[in-house]
Amino acid sequence: MGENVTPKQMVALAALVSSGSVQEAAKAAGVATKTVHAWLNQPAFKSALRQMELDALESFSRSLVALAELTATAIRDGLTDESITVRLRAAGMVLDGILRTRELLTLEQRVAELEAAHETD
Repeated sequence: MGENVTPKQMVALAALVSSGSVQEAAKAAGVATKTVHAWLNQPAFKSALRQMELDALESFSRSLVALAELTATAIRDGLTDESITVRLRAAGMVLDGILRTRELLTLEQRVAELEAAHETD
């Protein structure tokens, strides 16, 4: 990743992934906002951004999976204890996050495979 991306672009990419803001990315890289918009149209920059976003989603997914045991415990406890509704709601949020993140990762991988197949045609 980043073989055709400049150091300033790498700074902008990191800021885009962490903040989601073109303005923040431009500020971090020390360039104009229109420069970042132009970079977003460059294939190497877009590819590096996609990869960094995928890496961030995978990291997030691992963090959610690490909460799975606590989630299972909260659900198990909730089946017999009505006073832990907050824990159960949190457990449900974690489960939902795990499922949604997994779905996003799967879709991202499928799209990447389709794009790669399309580029070789």
